[in-house]
Amino acid sequence: MRSLCVQRRAAMGEFATLLMFCLAVAVALVGCGGGGGTRSSSGGSTPTPPTSINGDPLAAVIETSDLRRFIDVYRSEAPNFVDLENSIQRRYFDPGTPGLKSFITLRITNANLMAQTVRRSPAFYAAIIPQLEDISTNPLIATRTRTAFQSLKNLVPDAVFPPTTFVVGRLTTGGTVSDQGILMGSEFVSASPSALAAAPNAFIANNLLPPADAVLIVAHEAAHIQQGRWMPFFNRNNRTLLETTLIEGGADFIAELTAGAHSNTRLAAWATPREAALWAEFQTQMNGTDISRWLYNQGTATPDRPGDIGYFIGRRICQAYYDRQVNKAQAVRDILSIADANAFLTASGYGATFPRQR
Repeated sequence: MRSLCVQRRAAMGEFATLLMFCLAVAVALVGCGGGGGTRSSSGGSTPTPPTSINGDPLAAVIETSDLRRFIDVYRSEAPNFVDLENSIQRRYFDPGTPGLKSFITLRITNANLMAQTVRRSPAFYAAIIPQLEDISTNPLIATRTRTAFQSLKNLVPDAVFPPTTFVVGRLTTGGTVSDQGILMGSEFVSASPSALAAAPNAFIANNLLPPADAVLIVAHEAAHIQQGRWMPFFNRNNRTLLETTLIEGGADFIAELTAGAHSNTRLAAWATPREAALWAEFQTQMNGTDISRWLYNQGTATPDRPGDIGYFIGRRICQAYYDRQVNKAQAVRDILSIADANAFLTASGYGATFPRQR
């Protein structure tokens, strides 16, 4: 009986830690949005908010019912959108899942702002409806998600898997986490030729993924869930550039291992031939807290320098560390629980073979 009580207290303590992490990361990881980083209980019922930590990938909740509600609202209001604010509030927000309500607080704000976004980009929202239907009904989405979760579980036996809720937002983020688990802005995983053509700006177009690739964002966010439990600097406000880069790049690397790819291949295509020069520049800034040239900066990207290059650098450091380790499962755990960013960088050996920049 005593051991059972101890187990219960430990589980409650770990859930409290996870809860604190989720609340902090929702604020701290603003840049884990727009495709950079962001997948059944897909019926009409609202799931119970998580009250325990789920360690079974096959039992992971994949919630898609909010998508159906948004689709119904959109179709009933288009093309004139006369009563869109009220319809969004009454028929999408109010009966929504706990995940949607959390996403509203973090990324949507209110029905008026959501309606404004839809009205500004009606062709885009019309174009994503078929893909939203696919996500809400296609069992392969949940299957791919749970397969990626199982891959992570195989490497990290004590990994946990809170619910993943697919919602529709106002083009602010492809994926984030909260006390309700992983939250997916499904408009970013609804790519099609017509959606790409109707994308309201380059940021949206550059970050759209097809529904089949939603798992890449989910896997990235699942890595953040584990980092929040084990990485001491994860929730710190004054993280260095190197620390934040290892958080985001590490999540991309774990996604690549568990889901087969990451969602930032466009960055890799640009950065790989420039890697030595980028590393030389990065070294001069990595111990400061100014991340403006490296992370969460797609809004100021130029043709000569894409945003979010820090994701690439962080992933390459983690790749270098992983490649040097004999025990690959331990290497994954190390990446998810980095305590000293500079020591980890040294252990990775990254950059040692680059030619010295003059």
